[in-house]
Amino acid sequence: MGDETKGARPLKIIYIGGYSRSGSTLLLRLLAESLEVTAVGELFDVWNRSYRENQLCGCGLPFRECPFWTAVSVQAFGREPADVPAEQLEARRHRVQGYAAIPLLWWPMLRTRTYRRRLASYADLLGRLYRAISDASDGHVIVDSSKVPQFAWILAEIPGVELHMVHLVRDSRAAAFSWRRRKIRPEISWQEKAMDRHSVLRSGLEWSLFNLMLRSRRRVLSSYSLIRYEDMVRDPAGTLQAIAAATREPVKDLHLSEEGSVTLRMAHTTSGNPGRFDTGPVTIRRDDAWRHEMPPWDRLLVTALTAGGLRRYGYEARAPAAGDPSNE
Repeated sequence: MGDETKGARPLKIIYIGGYSRSGSTLLLRLLAESLEVTAVGELFDVWNRSYRENQLCGCGLPFRECPFWTAVSVQAFGREPADVPAEQLEARRHRVQGYAAIPLLWWPMLRTRTYRRRLASYADLLGRLYRAISDASDGHVIVDSSKVPQFAWILAEIPGVELHMVHLVRDSRAAAFSWRRRKIRPEISWQEKAMDRHSVLRSGLEWSLFNLMLRSRRRVLSSYSLIRYEDMVRDPAGTLQAIAAATREPVKDLHLSEEGSVTLRMAHTTSGNPGRFDTGPVTIRRDDAWRHEMPPWDRLLVTALTAGGLRRYGYEARAPAAGDPSNE
């Protein structure tokens, strides 16, 4: 697709929002296999994790050595990744989307003149980055799996962006249980470092808050689709058809095998779950280990903290035992 054609229409971004450990990396990879899109992983922290720390791209190369991201950086900023002033850009990111700025992004009437100026400048910077990604890739649609609500709201501020939200929800107890697991981060190649682990108290509170925030500003979006993790792994083709219809994008056959596996190609993803490095045949199966491994007290606490959300998204507050068809 030529640059003139790309520049003649809005920049379309499909944003996977949700609480962490909800299957966003799997959905990202499936979208990359079924739609004509470019999957970039999580760009909300790109200055720190990729430009500054030089973590691995999904292709297996360090970010600064990846030809794709080198082309993007030269197009967007006129310099190679190692020469991009990552610390300065990270400081700008923190001022615009740090925790203290979340109320300003959530309720625009609270924004000061100074903050509006900073937000517009940062949105313009991100616009250059995403348009360079579009120019460097075959897909005119970009899929970002950053999940956090505040970054979606910033992307919606970029002039000429058509932002489509895929709100991915997973049973709160499954997400909280996953946060207690120890997982190694393969993208930090110079040392063995585990992913962060959260208490079930924190997970329960954040699960409720994230999902509330993600559905609260739908008026700034071009489309909003609610997807449950459990439905996605049960019927991935149907899930992708629904997203394609909402985003007005043609969908291809996912080519699922009889065993429920799909062949994944390499993607230039900047951050996310370790599954972003998987290539070749990958079996899509539901992870329900929490049902028989989660301590009863933890399950009870998370259920109490998220009872309202569980009902809203079609889950039973009583956690079914393994093998129970409830919530299937």
